[in-house]
Amino acid sequence: MGDFNYPGLDFDGHGVKAGDGSVEAQFFSKTQDLFLVQHVTEATRFRQGQRASVLDYIFTDEDNVIDNIQYEEPLGKSDHCCLTWVITVSKAESNQGSNRLNYWKGDYEAIRTSGLRRLTGLQNLLQFPTSLINGHISGPRL
Repeated sequence: MGDFNYPGLDFDGHGVKAGDGSVEAQFFSKTQDLFLVQHVTEATRFRQGQRASVLDYIFTDEDNVIDNIQYEEPLGKSDHCCLTWVITVSKAESNQGSNRLNYWKGDYEAIRTSGLRRLTGLQNLLQFPTSLINGHISGPRL
């Protein structure tokens, strides 16, 4: 949101009235590259003897978050009107009901000891004579 002072921009017409290499064209291109939505649609600057223009913009990255833009009287001697609007925000859902694991309460020494016992048992099984295993698995000979 702010006073950008780029009278050559035309967000309603999706273009730039100034030349292609102008600062306005570069700014417009950047807003398009970033997929920004500009919400101000009425003139915001009024000076006697000059054409009213849109120089103040409200940018968001979503289309439906700005509502009810009010164009109010300028403050003091300013030639820009004051803008007020309603912005819609949502609260992220919390996961308070989800389970959390307490890793710091784990008995890692017991886990390590149990794992070593199982690993030792597996090593003993692998050292078991394969002839006995083969004879036992293959069943009686015919």
